[in-house]
Amino acid sequence: MISESTKQALTGRWAISRDPYILLAPTTIASVVLMEAKEFNLAEISGWLIASAGGYAIFCLILFLCHRTIFKKRSTNPVPIWWIFALGLLSGGIKGFITGAISFQLALVDDFNVAISGRIFAAGIIGLVGVPGVAVVMNSLGEFRIKREELIAEQILAESKLLQSEEVIAEMSEQLRIEIESDLDVVLADLKNSLTNRTNSNQPWQVLASDLRSTATESVRAMSHRLWGREKKHVPDITIVDI
Repeated sequence: MISESTKQALTGRWAISRDPYILLAPTTIASVVLMEAKEFNLAEISGWLIASAGGYAIFCLILFLCHRTIFKKRSTNPVPIWWIFALGLLSGGIKGFITGAISFQLALVDDFNVAISGRIFAAGIIGLVGVPGVAVVMNSLGEFRIKREELIAEQILAESKLLQSEEVIAEMSEQLRIEIESDLDVVLADLKNSLTNRTNSNQPWQVLASDLRSTATESVRAMSHRLWGREKKHVPDITIVDI
């Protein structure tokens, strides 16, 4: 069974992707030169480079034409899965044929049938596996990018919420400190006013008490000593009313 992700890769957006074939071009072209060149001289290496590049250019042109025609609306209207395998087999076979034909024209090989027969089969198998494989790899990379962006967005959101929470806590703490200081100032002012009022209200009583002590010390005590010094018969009884 084919997974949903693989099905999407083979029938949807990444069925034909331009970027990987551009990145693989140098390696693909150079691999033919390394496998086919018998004598590493300038003429043979340049000839195989031309043959390999010509075949690969036709291969990419076929993919581009399919991208603009039968695979044009694949992102909204997916194509059948077997189309991508057929395209890989066909385009790979044509690449092998063109490479073999150019190599024969450049006298790199002596037999035309031998030059194209083996290359058609080998390149066709490579295309049958390679084109769907590239689609699957590109789809996996696309899903990885989407998930990475989602994770980055979630991390940014979590960090922003944390920063906002810290800012809110700091602001609330500052407001609470200001309110507490204001309340303390009001309480201390009320207490100061209350003590001041009490002090002012107690002053008449303090003056009265001081006067009474002075009177007792200066008048009553002296009079009592004089009365005490006289004989009792000369001192009539004095009542509190008389005092």
